[in-house]
Amino acid sequence: MSINFDTKFSFDNPNIKKFLISDTESTYKVEPEALTGFSHHVDNRRHSLNPDLNRAEHNELVVFLQEELYQLFEGGSRQPNGEFDGGSAVGLHRVFVALEHSVNIYSDFWLFLRDSLTEETKEYASQVFHNYDPSTHGGDVDSYMRSNLNGRLNESDFELETSLNIEKETLLPTEKDISQRVKLFDLLDCNDSPSDNDGQIDIDNMDMGLPQWSYERKSYLKLISTNIVVDDSNPPSDPNVNETISNPDSVAEVENAIDDLMRDIIPSTCGDMARKEIKLLTVAEWPEFRIVWRKKRIKIGCSRITISYPVLQIRISKLVFYAYFKIPQDVGRFVLSIATVCAKRSALTSAVIGIVTSNIAAAISSFTPLFKRCLEAEVKHCLYPGLFLAKKPGGWH
Repeated sequence: MSINFDTKFSFDNPNIKKFLISDTESTYKVEPEALTGFSHHVDNRRHSLNPDLNRAEHNELVVFLQEELYQLFEGGSRQPNGEFDGGSAVGLHRVFVALEHSVNIYSDFWLFLRDSLTEETKEYASQVFHNYDPSTHGGDVDSYMRSNLNGRLNESDFELETSLNIEKETLLPTEKDISQRVKLFDLLDCNDSPSDNDGQIDIDNMDMGLPQWSYERKSYLKLISTNIVVDDSNPPSDPNVNETISNPDSVAEVENAIDDLMRDIIPSTCGDMARKEIKLLTVAEWPEFRIVWRKKRIKIGCSRITISYPVLQIRISKLVFYAYFKIPQDVGRFVLSIATVCAKRSALTSAVIGIVTSNIAAAISSFTPLFKRCLEAEVKHCLYPGLFLAKKPGGWH
């Protein structure tokens, strides 16, 4: 005889994560494995009960991350139904939100009987199994089963195994933390009615923030997909940071970091190089999420269960985006001024400001050829433009 009241499971299981966001599944089962030489009938299952004969259960708040993918459009217009439409797609934004489910965990006991038993013996074993009453027989199931062998059963004729059930209190999760979505929408400020203002952005004041960029371009966001984050132990919202530095506003620190980045790229034949950094955008409080996995032991009726459960951690980082370029020092101050204007215009024309928070690699791919084309009449060789993202991360809490 084996009575297994010890079991374990993890909410990190991809199948459980898919269950948590399903809008059709309300219960997930963690079933015991089949036993060689034994059979189990669905009628030989019963809930773990409290002494008051109510189903024993444990409530857990389970948090997980979901990715929302938004398409950014510019030049759109609000339709009569209030939705935005039209315009040109200029980039994608990934936003992460923390969702939460309140779930009840309860256990079922499954009786496995040896295949070689007679039908009469199987019926007796099933009767003993269902007659157990915690209010009468106490919590010692092992002693109860032994006392009811009565020569008709041997201890090796049956096995008791634990099955777990995860039951949602509501079919859909609630939103626990949407601060990154809110921050993105505040930065873009682009789902209000698009402005009719066709004025030009002041290219001499680049650190203007995203609202002005959106205002000029009549931009808006449209949700195109949602996906659960399977690998959530690292901050999936972390942009492609070039460098983590103590002060991303420090020109000296940024210059040193860019020099390190370019040291093995610029050939020695280019000679002395002039450099220029232009601050494009500052995001003072950018929220980032991660999940930390912890274990705890819970008791449900007679069952002792070890669960791995998720804990949401949040940090607030400061992001500063720069456009930069290096050109030969002997081109002169006039060409350097032209290059500075080209960098600013290219950053705007290529929608860098609009997508840099979510995909700096795509922003660089768009920015670089435009900048080189703008300056091709003045500088033919040794022209190295780029975008640089510096971050000062906060502490996880």
